[in-house]
Amino acid sequence: MSFEPFGPDTFYLDQSPYFSRVNLHENTGDANNYVMVAFKPGQPLQAAEVNEIQDHFYRMSSLTTQMQHNWLGGPGLLWDSDYNGGSDGLIHEDTIGIGQDDGTGLVVHGPGWSGTTPLYPFNNPSLTSNANTNLVSVVIGTNSISVTCRKGWYLVESPLGRFKGLKVWMHLNDDITKGGLPKTGGEYYVGFAVNVSHVNSSIDETLEDQTEQGSSITSATADRIKISITSLDNGAVGGTTVSPIIKVLSGYRSEIRYMNNLLINKW
Repeated sequence: MSFEPFGPDTFYLDQSPYFSRVNLHENTGDANNYVMVAFKPGQPLQAAEVNEIQDHFYRMSSLTTQMQHNWLGGPGLLWDSDYNGGSDGLIHEDTIGIGQDDGTGLVVHGPGWSGTTPLYPFNNPSLTSNANTNLVSVVIGTNSISVTCRKGWYLVESPLGRFKGLKVWMHLNDDITKGGLPKTGGEYYVGFAVNVSHVNSSIDETLEDQTEQGSSITSATADRIKISITSLDNGAVGGTTVSPIIKVLSGYRSEIRYMNNLLINKW
């Protein structure tokens, strides 16, 4: 599995004697989506756990910087090499860039809204082919709409609980699809249903102290706070059940847009 923009040796502190587990947990196989290290009173402190905080910080900030570059590029080569007159049809010809007005008073804003923002809006900008690599893919049928979120990085704000208002990067490990979405009935959102949990060393044995070649020095280790995407679902405008990615404007506009008003498609 690719974890672009990160390579297999990105996280320097995973080597001896630092033993950060971020490369193991978030950049190898399926990402665990451990977003915080949770220390408990009276427990020994592993140097590895402190090093993980550094790795998490640079991981999150690097993805945010990359997201800003990807989204602020505008229509053209960065988004789609065949934009406005090409043959692939991956971006609608009426799509305008960040900060522009579509002529009806609707302005396209930047990324990072209250909800979930994909790492890039359209094609993967690191690839030169015209293949459809959109993280968010929308198919408009005769009577309904289907939305697919492909595996990759998403900046997620949980709509519920203690993470409300706090944005963290997480990796979707498998494609998920929500079909049968209505083309009538007014505006609604489509986004992730999110669950927050904690994981300790009895659940994940890799959290045990690794300084003696894998043998555990102590069973008292810091927990990890884990965010899970449980489903892709639709919710009412102003509701709190999903972390919204896109909005469907049925009826008077017949459009599908990201939450920052960037046009995806229309019918």
